Amino acid sequence: MVRAIFWVVAASGGGLFGCTHPFERAAETAPAPLPSDPRGGPGAPRIPWAQKTRAERVEFMGLYFFPKMKTVFRGQTLALPFRCQTCHGENMEQADFRMPNGLHPLPPDDPVKAALAEDEAGARFMVEQVVPTMNELLGKDDAQDSARVACLDCHAPRVAP
Repeated sequence: MVRAIFWVVAASGGGLFGCTHPFERAAETAPAPLPSDPRGGPGAPRIPWAQKTRAERVEFMGLYFFPKMKTVFRGQTLALPFRCQTCHGENMEQADFRMPNGLHPLPPDDPVKAALAEDEAGARFMVEQVVPTMNELLGKDDAQDSARVACLDCHAPRVAP
């Protein structure tokens, strides 16, 4: 656990979970794993997401996921800044980083069609770049994997009161 906190703090420039100092250089500062480490070092990059400990998930997000997704978002033309709250919501700490967490809801019957109708450029960016990159990073890049990330994992339908 101490190692997890150290890497998150080091990678974030001192900010632990508030993401006030993004993990800009985290991937460059990650130490090489020892050859005998079956988990692959900090963030356990060789281990599927579902099997990571909480500490490994925090490390993985800071060392691998955030820097890659920031690069993806930097290439988009939607003028969206990218930070932890982009996906996890403004109250991410109170929600314990659970997903989905209050992002723009999409209808469950055909979320892609609805998103394209609302904002074609934004929907194409999400479908063509964000979702595939997330699946690759999370080790869910097999098209037959039922656990693949999809629209409704982040953009859950609004629940009627």
